Amino acid sequence: MRAAYVFLATAGEFTPDGKLNMIGGDINTIWGRVFPLMQPHLSLILKLLLDRDELGSEFDLRISIVNSQEIPIVQDIQASLKVPAQPPQPKRPDSLAFALSMFNLVFPKPDDYSVRVVVGGKEITTLPLYVKEQVLQQG
Repeated sequence: MRAAYVFLATAGEFTPDGKLNMIGGDINTIWGRVFPLMQPHLSLILKLLLDRDELGSEFDLRISIVNSQEIPIVQDIQASLKVPAQPPQPKRPDSLAFALSMFNLVFPKPDDYSVRVVVGGKEITTLPLYVKEQVLQQG
């Protein structure tokens, strides 16, 4: 299993036919004037490519957001991924795609954060998320 793509967006969803609809994709920096900073909504968009031997299996998924000292800022998000035994489109690569919505994330201070995606105990990917202070200039 490996990531075909993974990124952060303001909002996103997959339609039943597999199309991705999103707003404000490819977020890697969030600016704020006041800390702690509350981010009302953020979506993790993820598409995993599967190997044939993974069909019909179940995997634990864990998403964590940590600061530069590896301290989590929220409780890990955990779910169970059930891979269908038969691919929905046999002539295409097997994959799982989803958008995970996260609400009211609080970033205590400006820092270099990381979003980690772990599937079946294996880290699939890590995304950088830079939270920076926006300084108003007098003038």
